[in-house]
Amino acid sequence: MYVRLHCISVDYLLSSTECDLPATCVKEQEDEDSAANTNSNSCHTSERPHTCNVCQRTFAQLYRLTLHKRTHSGERPYSCFTCTKAFADSSALKRHSRIHDGLPVRPHTCDVCKSQFTDSASLTVHMHTHTQDDMVAVAADWKSIIHFDASVWQYVCKVCSKQYSRLEVMKRHIRCHTGERPFNCDICQRTFSKLHRLTVHKQYHAGEKPYCCPTCGKRFAKSFSLKVHIRVHTGDAPYQCTVCQKTFYHLRSLQQHMRTHSGDRPFTCFICDQTFTYHASLNSHMRCHSDKLSYCCDICGRMCRFASGLQDHMRSHTEERPYNCGECSKTYKCLKSLKIHMRSHTGERPYACHVCNSTFVSSGLLKLHGAIHVREQQ
Repeated sequence: MYVRLHCISVDYLLSSTECDLPATCVKEQEDEDSAANTNSNSCHTSERPHTCNVCQRTFAQLYRLTLHKRTHSGERPYSCFTCTKAFADSSALKRHSRIHDGLPVRPHTCDVCKSQFTDSASLTVHMHTHTQDDMVAVAADWKSIIHFDASVWQYVCKVCSKQYSRLEVMKRHIRCHTGERPFNCDICQRTFSKLHRLTVHKQYHAGEKPYCCPTCGKRFAKSFSLKVHIRVHTGDAPYQCTVCQKTFYHLRSLQQHMRTHSGDRPFTCFICDQTFTYHASLNSHMRCHSDKLSYCCDICGRMCRFASGLQDHMRSHTEERPYNCGECSKTYKCLKSLKIHMRSHTGERPYACHVCNSTFVSSGLLKLHGAIHVREQQ
């Protein structure tokens, strides 16, 4: 099956294109058995070793014979989950499923003549019916950004030198340089450079999470999110900080972590101008300026702005004190209290009065001190 699309192109181009079989053309894996090798090599010859025992029709590849036999048996093993319609092969089911997804049945369009095709292999074969002049002409409107290189039959990006065989794909690539985001979410107005990213985004609004972790059952809207999550179970953390050697499961997490070394705090509160390393920290901070108290204690009814604040408050009912000082064995109900206490051992006093330069271990003590100056001014 892994040579199927390759063979379609070779059947069409064999008469005009020299094939370097087997060095560069054959896609077989070395550990496949000899039968699989024979099956894949036959696409380069006129050999058709596979014969239908019903109508005696012959085929170059075994999988084509398997598909053909279903026309005699009526077997349709691939069923649509939406409408239960059945198909003889999986590719037909995939094309059919696009109807339910609201996607075009023929999603692949020729850049030159606008003919449409159900799969990329058919489009690739079709593109070679056009001349070099045709290919250059369709790139004319983009000549400041791309050009067509006839020696490799590729469109080349003048900005980063990436190459693509189809202008449609090149146009999508160009958006990463122009910043164009033509696909708009009709729910939250967020924009995207690629249609598939908008499709995945809409799954968040619909609450769809089709990708499930086989280990813990946690579900995700994107396959990539699942891939990153699985690293939590495997322990694979491929991204390492070059400064402190800390490792991360996700490249973005490493990039955010590097700000702790550079001191970069790109997120600023528009109310008090306080800056933050992470966008999530800014979002959390903004609740300080809001009167909204979203989290309620189901024991005493106390309202809290943050889930972490509610969690700390609940320990006043349970008397749990999970945070221990390593110096004097004192225990605390919340991490913030432990951090303030540790300053009594380190001597750190990070809060300074702007009037008299007195320093304090906590912002609460600084506020109490500030009241002294307020009374002095009255």
